Amino acid sequence: MFLALKTQWRKEITMSGHVFWHGLIYSEVKTVIGLMGFDKSIKAIFQDIQLMESAALPILNRPKS
Repeated sequence: MFLALKTQWRKEITMSGHVFWHGLIYSEVKTVIGLMGFDKSIKAIFQDIQLMESAALPILNRPKS
């Protein structure tokens, strides 16, 4: 599921070319969960995705050397 959302991230590209990742677009998360046929467990899946998102953001926004 998390990989199915790989194109649904809100991000910003700065003038210096740095990409700043804000997080997933939650309205699209619900859409993808539904399209994949998981309508009955949306809340639990959403909570799991938020947990993965919170782990991914510090890595995605780590300063590049």
